[in-house]
Amino acid sequence: MKVKLLPFLTLVFTAVFTAQLFLLSTPAPVTALPPRPTPTAVPAPPLPGAQIRLQLAGEMSANNWTIVQWQDAAGSWHDVSGWQGELEADGSKTWWVGQELLGSGPFRWLVLLDGTAVAHSDVFELPTQPGTTLPILIELE
Repeated sequence: MKVKLLPFLTLVFTAVFTAQLFLLSTPAPVTALPPRPTPTAVPAPPLPGAQIRLQLAGEMSANNWTIVQWQDAAGSWHDVSGWQGELEADGSKTWWVGQELLGSGPFRWLVLLDGTAVAHSDVFELPTQPGTTLPILIELE
C-alpha cells in the first residue's frame, strides 16, 4: 500500500508545485494606466447649404402659419412640403436650403391666419452661395 501511495503523493506534489510556479509567474493585473493626452474633438465640416429667413414686421397673431411655395413653368404655385410651420415668437421663420437647391426658383413666402392667406413676399430665388442667409421681409398691416 505504501508503494502505491508514493507515486500518488509525488504526482500531487508535482501538481501543487507547478500550480504555484504558474501563479507566481503570472504578472499582477494592471490597476492604473499611464496618463494619456486627451483627444481634441474635430469639428464637423459645415454643411454645404444656405438658409432663407422670413421676418414679419407689423401686427402678428398667435396663429400665423407660413408656407414657402415654388412656381412651375405654367405660373402655378405649389407648397413646399418641408417648408411650412408656425412663426417663432419673434415673428421669424428660418429654413435650411440644401446645396442641390442653391440658386433655384422662383419662390414666395405666404403668411396665413386661420388658413387664409393674409400676406405674401415678393418672388425670390434661393441663395446662390453656401453659408449665407437670404432675409425675406413681409410687412403686415
